[in-house]
Amino acid sequence: GKVLVWAAEYSHWMNMKTILEELVHRGHEVTVLASSASILFDPNNSSALKFEVFPTSLTKTEFNNISMQEIKRWSELPKDTFWLYFSQMQEMMWMFGDIIRNFCKDMVSNKKLMKKLEEARFDRPTTLTETMGKADIWLIRNSWNFQFPHPLLPNVDFVGGLHCKPAKPLPKEMEEFVQSSGENGVVVFSLGSMVINMKEERANVIASALAQIPQKI
Repeated sequence: GKVLVWAAEYSHWMNMKTILEELVHRGHEVTVLASSASILFDPNNSSALKFEVFPTSLTKTEFNNISMQEIKRWSELPKDTFWLYFSQMQEMMWMFGDIIRNFCKDMVSNKKLMKKLEEARFDRPTTLTETMGKADIWLIRNSWNFQFPHPLLPNVDFVGGLHCKPAKPLPKEMEEFVQSSGENGVVVFSLGSMVINMKEERANVIASALAQIPQKI
């Protein structure tokens, strides 16, 4: 079929891209709709997917700076009090929601783009509500143990590692490090696709915790 996709950012795009490339591999025609402020991907570097980029009032640099600022704020949120954590997370989500809403306005007000999309006759329902209503199962790209306890419907399942691929040989220095770890093995520590720095106090807390386990880090 002909599928039109709204592009996500950062790790969301990494996982989405894996699924979209598999759809292309199975014979579907996939077009990714993205704003000119999109950060992670370069539409010129992917041959499997088609990209439709529309101009927006926010620049790529501005969007990246806002995202980094909010991620830094998120990493420093107090995790021991639910209501304080929730209220500040809600503020952040509202702020990002406003940005995405403006992206949507920039898209739908672009008459030339909208006409092009209508003429392409993509296979998809006309409303988000209809799409959600047809879903037999919800695959959540997260882990239940990262969340506060809350009820889930029976057709909700957590999935992760969608972007994982078969392992490649390690570089020589890294292979020597792994082999020298003995029976305890190693732990790979990553801060994901968005966190590029943190306060020294937080870094020391993480380092002191990792120093207590027998594995090499």
